[in-house]
Amino acid sequence: YLLKMNTDNNTWSCAKINCSGLNGSAVSAHANAEAIRTPAKEGIAWSITTHLTKGDFRFRANNSNAINFGHNASAEIGIPNYNGESIHIAKPGSYTIKLDLRYAGNYAYSVQKNYN
Repeated sequence: YLLKMNTDNNTWSCAKINCSGLNGSAVSAHANAEAIRTPAKEGIAWSITTHLTKGDFRFRANNSNAINFGHNASAEIGIPNYNGESIHIAKPGSYTIKLDLRYAGNYAYSVQKNYN
C-alpha cells in the first residue's frame, strides 16, 4: 500500500499496489511495453530479468503513472525518487532490475547488466 497522511487537515488516503512494472523507451517492444513484476513472498520487493534497449525507464505501480519512481540526479545512486527523472540505459541487453520498498524511507533499486 501507498499511505498518504496530511496532518494539516487530518486526512489520509491509501492505494493498494497490486503489481509493479517498468515503462519507457528502454522497455523493448517484445515486453508488451511494460515488463510486469509481481511481488516476492516478502510482498514489497520485486525483481525482473528482461531485455532493455538504449533509452529510459521508470518504475510504476498498477500500470499507471499515479505511483511512479525514477531517479533524481541529486540523489544517491540506487535511491528511487517519487516522480523522479527516468533512469537511463546506455547499452541494450539483458538486465536484472530490483526494486525494494520494504523499509519506508530507505527504498532502494538496482539495475545490473547481465553478461553471458
